[in-house]
Amino acid sequence: MKNENLNNSRSRRANKLGQPPGSLFYTGKPRHEKPTLEIIRYNTDEFHVLKSGDIGEILGAFDKEYVNWININGIHDESILRKTGDYFGIHSLVLEDVMNTGHLPKIEEYDSYIFATLKMLTWPENSESIISEHFSFVIGDSFIISLQEYEGDLFTTIRERLSKSMGKGRQRGADYLFYLLADKIIDHYYTVIEKIENRLENIEDELFRNPSEKLAGRIMEQRKTLLQFIKYIYPLRDDLRNLIREENRLITKTTLDYLFDLKDHLMEISQSIEASKEITVNLLELHNSFMANKMNNVMMTLTTIATIFIPLTFIAGIYGMNFHDMPELGWRWGYPAALFFMLLTGLGMYMYIKKRKWF
Repeated sequence: MKNENLNNSRSRRANKLGQPPGSLFYTGKPRHEKPTLEIIRYNTDEFHVLKSGDIGEILGAFDKEYVNWININGIHDESILRKTGDYFGIHSLVLEDVMNTGHLPKIEEYDSYIFATLKMLTWPENSESIISEHFSFVIGDSFIISLQEYEGDLFTTIRERLSKSMGKGRQRGADYLFYLLADKIIDHYYTVIEKIENRLENIEDELFRNPSEKLAGRIMEQRKTLLQFIKYIYPLRDDLRNLIREENRLITKTTLDYLFDLKDHLMEISQSIEASKEITVNLLELHNSFMANKMNNVMMTLTTIATIFIPLTFIAGIYGMNFHDMPELGWRWGYPAALFFMLLTGLGMYMYIKKRKWF
């Protein structure tokens, strides 16, 4: 199923080739269900929620006197994104990136808003690889639009805290809400990197207990996962660093301090990734060393056996010629004597090899 979905996604991205810039084309797995829409308006004293399948009704509830959080679950509906983009003046190239699920994470600054796209990463217990979901955010003066590929409950705790006025969310603006949402996504990266580290530890333990050829494939799978992880982490880390360095009227100084913390999290995760990458290299080298040592032991065993049997073969070859004038052929005890001599020679070769510590 995974390969089928991947091929479908690649096929849809290939179909996008040749489209003019700014064309809205969903590149993910084909979907037909209607997106779910929600707007949350709040300030220090009030909190309102409206859920509707009509984007016009959602936009009609927008009020600049509040912080407005518009959440769109499902980015495959071009009409919804276009209406939202027209209402807030979002560039068509930004909307194109929203619908392009293969786009790498990034943060871009525009005159009246900030655009950010991230990857939500999960690793289900029954899966052998990371599953990524495309998330995008548009942050303006009094609003934030979150657009996620699939409907889920990732931000439920944030909604509950806002509704109960827990924490600082209700006292801050849309920029702080962006921090909360992004932090929620990035927190899942720790879970993924922890699973990778645990798998590498298990491979290392098995490598010492019972080295086998299949372990090389498992090590390469983890390395491939790390390389995929790098594609999602490093661009976001660098763009977030640039956002912090440059002044932006949409980011308050208070929120800037929190974004610094977010950057530190990404730096910590990056260091863990690099350490895990180094471990995969060391494990591959160790695996190759174990395999080479195992092969050497096999060759040494075969060589020892061959060395012992070479003189025995020589003796058997001599007495297997059956020439008429061979004196031992008529000797009554010739056969047992030859067997005894061969046994004595074999034991002598074995003791000699053992003494020289060749095995």
